[in-house]
Amino acid sequence: MGSSDFSANSSPLPLRLYSSMYEYAWTDVGAVNKIESLAQPVYDSASYMGSILYYIHDTSYSEMEVPLMGCGENSSQALSSSHGNCSQICFDSNTLYMPYNLQPCLSLGVAAMLIQSGSLVLDETEKNTETALKQYNVGNLSTWDGTSIVQNIIDCTVAACTENKIGECPSKMLSLDGLTVTADNLQTVYAGLGSFCTNIGTTVNSDIAGPGVMLSYLVQICAALLFWIIAKLLASWTRVITWPFLLCRQPPPPSFDSLLSPASHSQVPGRRKSAWLRATAIQRRLSRLRLHAATLTMLVEFQETQAFFVGAIQIATLATFKPTATTQSDSANTVTFGEAISDSQLVQTLCVNGTLPILLVQCLLQRYGMRWWYTFALVSANVILAFVVDARRNYLIADFDALWSVFVASNPVDACGGLANPQVYCDTLGTVYASISNGIYALYFTVPVLIIDFLAPSIMRLRNVDTALNTWRRTNRVFRFLEAKVWPLFLKTFWFFLEFALLLSLCFYSARLFIISLYMTEDGSLGTWGFGQLVAVMVWVPPLLKFVYLNIFGIEEGLGRRLAHDYRVVHDELPVGEGADAASGIVELDELQQGQGDWKENPYAPSDAGTLAQSLRMGSHENLIQSPPELYNPEYKRSWPPRWPKS
Repeated sequence: MGSSDFSANSSPLPLRLYSSMYEYAWTDVGAVNKIESLAQPVYDSASYMGSILYYIHDTSYSEMEVPLMGCGENSSQALSSSHGNCSQICFDSNTLYMPYNLQPCLSLGVAAMLIQSGSLVLDETEKNTETALKQYNVGNLSTWDGTSIVQNIIDCTVAACTENKIGECPSKMLSLDGLTVTADNLQTVYAGLGSFCTNIGTTVNSDIAGPGVMLSYLVQICAALLFWIIAKLLASWTRVITWPFLLCRQPPPPSFDSLLSPASHSQVPGRRKSAWLRATAIQRRLSRLRLHAATLTMLVEFQETQAFFVGAIQIATLATFKPTATTQSDSANTVTFGEAISDSQLVQTLCVNGTLPILLVQCLLQRYGMRWWYTFALVSANVILAFVVDARRNYLIADFDALWSVFVASNPVDACGGLANPQVYCDTLGTVYASISNGIYALYFTVPVLIIDFLAPSIMRLRNVDTALNTWRRTNRVFRFLEAKVWPLFLKTFWFFLEFALLLSLCFYSARLFIISLYMTEDGSLGTWGFGQLVAVMVWVPPLLKFVYLNIFGIEEGLGRRLAHDYRVVHDELPVGEGADAASGIVELDELQQGQGDWKENPYAPSDAGTLAQSLRMGSHENLIQSPPELYNPEYKRSWPPRWPKS
């Protein structure tokens, strides 16, 4: 290919240069932004080179502009407003192969070759070109040895395919081996450089996203959704779902005559209320199923398990992902900039979005009145750690210079001046893990509600508050109406939208996590099963197996065997929603077994009734007297006396 083949114009195409230096201080942005701005220069260099060749081939262009990102002796100079001397940097093997110098040096080298071949002419009178030439100390391009610059870059990239290689190079890149660069074969050079990163993928740390670890994340989400759906179906949803069907199938009363009645059967007064009562009765029977009791019983243990699981990830992230590259940090296990970015972004996603299942289960627990300070403290710790991780998101990765030093030491290439293999720049932009940490917004509106709901019962029990409320109830009719009619409806509506928003966030997170798993499976970066992967999955086996056990053998058998001999499991006959313990049950001290006091001899003595009330863990003594509990401890089960005092 001769010089006339580059341009169909009868005269050389005017070339204009302009500075594309960043307009703000990059020292104030996160490490990931800096790395992405400096990495992948091989692909960018080939792109700019292809643009130059395209402009020459296309006769519709009367001029050509080439951006210059600037030369630098180090990363600080490359990302600041200061400009290096390109005429020296591009001919020095110690600086030519630095990632931030490849693009400007290759562009200037190709431009110099085409100027000297007569395909281009530098428009030095144009203002931007004049400024760029002075800023970057380019000098006279007609005297540049552009061929040596391009040849050195080709020799470096070809050697990177065989010496300390990170991935396989395509055939187009390998075909450049032994090629002598001239203005006639620049198109071949462009095709080879453009394919350099084709086969280079990102391998995520298996401790972060191995097959077992990814499966463990998905199991957590699925289990939380399963428990939430079961609890909702057995406690409230069934009534709403079955009511329309019962309304349609309800037969007319015997006294109804369609010929004599002016209204249709569907307009008979009280029909809707009757169907709703039947649906409520069905809902009440479902809420007393063993499945419902097992689900609520397992919620606390499952909440504890996932709180420690996510907390371990959060603590490990803060401990190992640091802005400095040390042997204890994640940087020691990465071989490319892309891996460092992917690891950092993925752990941020897991640390923040991993709290979504925890918040969903906590909402369910508090809606059932199961406000336990232990689980609430665990949830609070997870939320605090999530906010800390989000606040430090720009510091959960080593800076560019630290990573560059690690790569130079681990993957040097002699043909590249002893610097790192250029393959370390590949696959750094547009990673699939970016921009999926949006779960932090769900924390902003969920956490305050949970805190208020957790503290509200304690505040309402304060003597001054309770006295004031009772006074308002007696004296203010509007307050009684708001408390009895408006407030319950408002709470139900508010909790519905809160859980719905939280559920949407969790579904979005699970879908993205599933896509990441498929992406990693397709490109082979998911890794293989090993010791650590099996351990990661087994963390969910105890609570899930216990859930199955409770459904098969019952709550009494499952929990009764775990208690001390002086405690027993008592079933509370209160319907769901009528007391803090209505959805669970009561564990009480077995005074009958202990034989303490005179209560055994005289169960109706007033002085001993207080002793019984003190033995109750939770619940109301009046409810116990009105509805005597059924004892489920088979070893100490006994019939109650025929007489029972009425309150």
